Amino acid sequence: MQSTTPATDPTPPAFAERTSEHLYAIVHRWPGTCQPQEQLQPPEQSLARDEDAREVLALGYLADLRLRFVFTQPGTESMALARASDLARLELTPHKALALATMRLRKTGATPTLQPQANGTYRLQSSQPLLLESHLTDRNFWRGLLAQFPCGVVVAMPRRGWMALAPADDNAAQAQLFDAADTEFSAAGPQQLSGCLLHFDQTGWRMHVRLPASLKPTQRKRRRKKTEEAAQSHASQATQRPRTAPAAATQISGASAATALELPEAAERYARQDFANSGDIEDSHLVTTGMQCLLAALVVFVLGALLWKLSPFMRLGPSQLLGTAAAALGAIGAVRLSYGLGAQTTTALLYAVASFTPIANMALWAWLIYTGLRALRDAGWQPSWRTFIP
Repeated sequence: MQSTTPATDPTPPAFAERTSEHLYAIVHRWPGTCQPQEQLQPPEQSLARDEDAREVLALGYLADLRLRFVFTQPGTESMALARASDLARLELTPHKALALATMRLRKTGATPTLQPQANGTYRLQSSQPLLLESHLTDRNFWRGLLAQFPCGVVVAMPRRGWMALAPADDNAAQAQLFDAADTEFSAAGPQQLSGCLLHFDQTGWRMHVRLPASLKPTQRKRRRKKTEEAAQSHASQATQRPRTAPAAATQISGASAATALELPEAAERYARQDFANSGDIEDSHLVTTGMQCLLAALVVFVLGALLWKLSPFMRLGPSQLLGTAAAALGAIGAVRLSYGLGAQTTTALLYAVASFTPIANMALWAWLIYTGLRALRDAGWQPSWRTFIP
């Protein structure tokens, strides 16, 4: 007779040494999040709702990835997850632990090597496959690649054990990487890692573009609609473009003309996907900081209005100062958010002037905050209350 006792998770191995000498950082998927810039987030902001902070230690890192600390067992491939109590016992902050783990990683001698592929991309291979993705935090390794790729690299890691890159100045190779990573992510199942392409250059890491397979059905539908609109616009521009005069055409070399007229289909499709993913956002940092200024302006304006009502002695001093400060904050926030959404300078200046118009400015600020939040969601990000905290 078969037992009806529910299966339990296997007991983790007993580790003889949970010491700093065996501490490493590994990359985990961070579902429901898309952080555009490289930045360590506090553990309390990096956990899922069903995760216990006493048992799980995670740091939000980049795009849809977070970091977990593990202890390795010498002579085996076993790993044990580190807890907050382990770092406290070792007297390590998360930042110090990451620095130490990266240093240990370099000493393993498992630095990835690049294997050129026929499509112009490069696969990364390591003698320790379990730690392959951990090299994402090794800035020395990536800075070393800038000697070979001065414009930077675009990196994909859609599943565990699969890591590839393409030169940032090679659109055809990026298109091949985009398609391959999307396919791998779709078929990875529980081994899924990142649903984004990442970009590294002299300024560090940032999110490059999201893969269609990582989006929810409604987001995929919105992206497909924008992609079709972009394709129609591209086609209409091509039909309306005037023919080049023969005299001017003779100045173009045969190789250049062939390159211009025979843009690879994959590269063109990738360019349209990148356009569709960007939504209405030119600079996410300007959008978020602009919304922060606008929210602060609303709070200051309401506080000034309350002082005006409560005491006549406040009307000539503090209340007017608060009103002026709110208008200045609102103007700064409106300009930043407008530029972040790609608006023209004239539009941004009109918003700044309108910020000094009482009552109407509050409606303008609320509308701009709503517009910024909608643009962030359309671009695939998940804004929350933390968006409004500097």
